[in-house]
Amino acid sequence: MPKQVQPLTQLQVCNAKAKGKPCKLADGGGLYLEVMPTGGKLWRMKFRQPDGKENRLSFGALQDVSLADARAKRDEARRLLAAGADPAQAKAEQARQARLSAQNTFEHVARDWHRTMIKKWQPRTAEEILRRFEAYIFPAFGQSPIAEIQAPDVLDDIRAIERRGALEIANRQTANCSGVFRYAIRCGLAERNPAEFLREVLEPREKGHFAAIGVDELPEFLRAPYANEACMGVSTRIAMKLMLLVFVRTSELIETPSAEVDVEKGEWIIPWKRMKRGQRRINPDKTDHHVCLSRQALALLCDLHRHTGAAPVCSRTRAIRGVH
Repeated sequence: MPKQVQPLTQLQVCNAKAKGKPCKLADGGGLYLEVMPTGGKLWRMKFRQPDGKENRLSFGALQDVSLADARAKRDEARRLLAAGADPAQAKAEQARQARLSAQNTFEHVARDWHRTMIKKWQPRTAEEILRRFEAYIFPAFGQSPIAEIQAPDVLDDIRAIERRGALEIANRQTANCSGVFRYAIRCGLAERNPAEFLREVLEPREKGHFAAIGVDELPEFLRAPYANEACMGVSTRIAMKLMLLVFVRTSELIETPSAEVDVEKGEWIIPWKRMKRGQRRINPDKTDHHVCLSRQALALLCDLHRHTGAAPVCSRTRAIRGVH
């Protein structure tokens, strides 16, 4: 029959004195207070593992763990033993999870997500996403363990962006935060996405349209470049007139080398790498863009060459210099 152990009293715990060697004051159930020769007092528990081997747990020093707390830790360990688990392994796993939680902050996971996704974005997009995280999100809850972040934590920060009137940024930041949480779930670092449905509670944005002109305004718009030629440089005036004829993007026009233009055939071939869809990181469109040049467009190129030397000249363009 096991020896009955009289539980310790608070007075016994407080009055325990150091001796020349460590001494133990038993409390029952394997729990005891070990008094070190230096005067330190440590809570420990002796137990047998499920395989029968003897082991012990450390619950901490007396100044950090009270008698009641030590007994609660002992009772939890005994429950694990009764269930066939090893409390030492359970404690080690708990400590490991605590370390992972401290390491896997939102900022740490967000930067990992950013590094993973960066090849799918244009450089400018990737830079902008990280800059907004650093400006709006990381100062708020970047250092919080990602598994502990709740929806109100994210919403409070997004609301602060909304109050500044930056509704589009608030919407994008919500989507980016949601992407980070989804990444964390797939990596086993979180179990839920607290930003998943937040876009439904954000202030709606007013939909608008780009500036446009009506049919009645078109004649005046077409006359404007000619009426204001004195206010524009020659290259600018020619470029504006060319835009009205070829309807390409501004960057595609102003960055065009003369080698892309075949004045003999009246054709301008823009390589796919210079096109917007061709610059996509994922599934770029590798189709060159063919622009048919009218006689008026060729005449403008001829005029451009006369002033800057920036476009080729051939017999055809010489023949149509007077055509505008």
